[in-house]
Amino acid sequence: MSGRVSNARVGRRAAAAMAWACAAGAAGCTGLEPAAISAGASAAQSGVTFFSRGKLRSFELVGFDDAVVAVRRAASRLSLQTVEDQVHAPGQRRDAGRGSGSSPGDYADSGRAGESTLNGRARIALRDERGASVVVVVERRTATVTFIQADVGLLGDTGLSSLLLMETYDELREMGAYIDGPRRVRRADAEE
Repeated sequence: MSGRVSNARVGRRAAAAMAWACAAGAAGCTGLEPAAISAGASAAQSGVTFFSRGKLRSFELVGFDDAVVAVRRAASRLSLQTVEDQVHAPGQRRDAGRGSGSSPGDYADSGRAGESTLNGRARIALRDERGASVVVVVERRTATVTFIQADVGLLGDTGLSSLLLMETYDELREMGAYIDGPRRVRRADAEE
């Protein structure tokens, strides 16, 4: 991948950043939470994004695995240090990854025999050079819908989380991960 950024990409980022700033600013002034910011952000991604109490939450039409890869690539592009990277793949056994001191009851049941409620969930903690951190949670909701949350805390800088999500959306687009046609949906269902 070259170090240069295309004009179209810069335009998408600028439009998305302006829309996000306007929506977040309006939410801060009125005290309305959560504020939906997807109306203007659709230039950057195709999901629905909400901002609430230091967290950007987004529902995207992408598969779980693609979303995790995109978050990692976005973090790398932004030169963020990975502090923690835990992924519980869909269909993982309840006892998979258990530490030596834990018991099978440490993981709650999902309702399906042998599966954990953590299935289809990733938690990636990142930090910049000044110590500011952002925790990204990626959760599979369906074969075609994935929830992505970037949390900087109540007093954290939301700019870091919004930039990380914009980069994630760009990565998802470049990967061709957005489910935009019936063939992609059928393929995702077949992978179940």
